Amino acid sequence: LDSQLAELQQKLSQVGTVRQQTASINGEILSLAGVFERIRPRSAIVRDMQGRIPARTQISRIVQQAPAEGGSPAGAIELGGNACSFDDVNDFMLTLKKSPFLESETIQIVNAALGSSVPGRCPGAAETEEEAQLVTYTIRGDIKSLPATALLDELNRQQEATGLAARIRALQTTGAIN
Repeated sequence: LDSQLAELQQKLSQVGTVRQQTASINGEILSLAGVFERIRPRSAIVRDMQGRIPARTQISRIVQQAPAEGGSPAGAIELGGNACSFDDVNDFMLTLKKSPFLESETIQIVNAALGSSVPGRCPGAAETEEEAQLVTYTIRGDIKSLPATALLDELNRQQEATGLAARIRALQTTGAIN
């Protein structure tokens, strides 16, 4: 009985070791899967903005900003460019508020001012010999800190982001993430 008891205790010890290793591996899997939850597909965000920009507005720079204290943990995005009028800048800001990738209440026009006259005309305007005076603008807004799985429908809608969407769905299928 003593030898059987010693053998069973040894097997119980092995089972305990296997359980610890399993728990450790599961923790590593969840940690790795969590990386996909924090991914913010920049190509999808830019593609979304491209579809929202009014015809008489141009983006000349996009700057991603690191998370600020009190801001979104995903950071912020700042857009700069030219528009034909202040109304066009305002229209662009309002359409950005509908983006599933941005926090609508944080989107604001940082500055907008008349720039110097440039040769040519604004798109959609009648041709004239006069130079056009464009509005230079900067718009800023926080990126949503939603997990990537909450944005799957939007990611699937955009062809560039289908790889990320497929990886997230595979992780959901295996149960690594919800």
